[in-house]
Amino acid sequence: QKVTEGPASGELGFIKVRYKLPGEKVSKLLSQPIPLTSGDISAGRIQEGRFAVAVAGFAQLLRDGKYIGDWSYDDALAMALANRGDDVYGYRSEFAQLIRKASVASAMR
Repeated sequence: QKVTEGPASGELGFIKVRYKLPGEKVSKLLSQPIPLTSGDISAGRIQEGRFAVAVAGFAQLLRDGKYIGDWSYDDALAMALANRGDDVYGYRSEFAQLIRKASVASAMR
């Protein structure tokens, strides 16, 4: 399934984190919806979230992920470039180059 530009419902997303404290045997689950209401999120946060989606999607592509559907290296690259934001140290541009290199290597398989 392609990543869309808008929310499907009244939520921006849903966070689930499972953790285990040192020495504990049973993990704990924290879950929280991220509501999409005016004033809750800024354009910068949306941009950061979309860049994070590009990173996660790229990781799934590298692992032949089963959850990405027809999402491609080109999709990851386009999302990363469109949401690069301030790139003071050039890490985000370097990430875009990494996607390009992986795409070329994938095509050679």
